[in-house]
Amino acid sequence: MTLTKTNTLTATALLAAGLLSAGPVLAQSMGGGGATGGGQPQGSYSSQGAQQVEVDDGTLATFAEAFQNVQELNQELTEEMSTAKSTEAAQSMQQEAQEAMVKAVENSGISIADYNEIASGMRYDPVLAERVKEAVGDL
Repeated sequence: MTLTKTNTLTATALLAAGLLSAGPVLAQSMGGGGATGGGQPQGSYSSQGAQQVEVDDGTLATFAEAFQNVQELNQELTEEMSTAKSTEAAQSMQQEAQEAMVKAVENSGISIADYNEIASGMRYDPVLAERVKEAVGDL
């Protein structure tokens, strides 16, 4: 089945959005539970029920490197998806990109579980999101 240009662009946009939002979910399925231990991110629940994550500066710097690598891979995938000739080709590209993202996180020196915990925490904690933004800017 050949995708039209409009369908390809739509699929690309949906896939890119899915990877950004589902990245932690994907990685969680490949890793263990949340982070524990001294100096590692530790989750706690606020009175509003949203998970807040405490992250030391060293872990944040490591996360920022991994996060930037994942974002670059996501950008490459988005560009490649625009050239996909079929749904199957697009799915294959997505699978390869997801595997590359997992490797990028692991190669940065942070566990998948810790990466997921921080990435998820960024959604609910604007202070953490700003710290990550600053750390990525420092790279």
